[in-house]
Amino acid sequence: MNSTPRENSAPRRAIVLSFARLPLRLLGCYGSSLSQTPHLDRLAARGAVFHQYFADELDDSSPTLAWWTGGSTGDDSLAGRLRAAGVFTTLLSDDVESAAIPAAGFEQLIPVELASSGEVSLGPLLEVARTTIERLDADSSRWLLWIHSRELAELPLPPLEFLELYLDELIRDDAPPVSDEEPIPDLSQSQREEALARVAASIERLSSETTELDADDWQVLGVLAAACLSALDRAVGELLRELDRCFPGEEILFVLTARQGMSLGEEFAAGRLD
Repeated sequence: MNSTPRENSAPRRAIVLSFARLPLRLLGCYGSSLSQTPHLDRLAARGAVFHQYFADELDDSSPTLAWWTGGSTGDDSLAGRLRAAGVFTTLLSDDVESAAIPAAGFEQLIPVELASSGEVSLGPLLEVARTTIERLDADSSRWLLWIHSRELAELPLPPLEFLELYLDELIRDDAPPVSDEEPIPDLSQSQREEALARVAASIERLSSETTELDADDWQVLGVLAAACLSALDRAVGELLRELDRCFPGEEILFVLTARQGMSLGEEFAAGRLD
């Protein structure tokens, strides 16, 4: 995608990717050094990053949510105004119940039913998005695709390959400091098993509404969130590569947003992993 705007022109294609929650303090573009999110960081480097956000409504089933109105108040919808300007609007959602009310403003609603596996499931949703983009570009000269994901509404279990990126965070708290020049050694099998046992124990406590979480549990929550972000990042990267392949050198307005952030401190409620 070309991020340099041409004079007196506007992109004729736009994509919005929205999540239920995103822990901003774990994203590299917001200053984190923990999470590995190269594709989200690349997207941020090529565009604008917003550090302040205000909304008087956080329920995405409400037609007054600023996402759907394009402003703080008003009876009109963002999709309706775009349609009046000749832009074909499509809402692709894996949470159709929440999207049912605002979907009335979109010309096309594409529901995607995903099995509730308790794991990160953005990849299958973006697979549908890729085929939808091909059809939109063949049928419409100007279009907006809103990809509405329920990801991280509840913290899912990350795939093991991403969780293993962060297991050392659960082991090396008391390890002696390592110089910048010295490579960090890989975890031994016993350390890996110890870290995975800590994760399993915390998940069991997180599933109980009556258990009070301790410092270890909060640390595991941060690791789980970082691993989930890395899994989301890979899926977003695959979509960005597909857009670059399909529209080389062309401008596409790409917006990534979340309905709200995610607290990973003492306010973070138990039961996220049910």
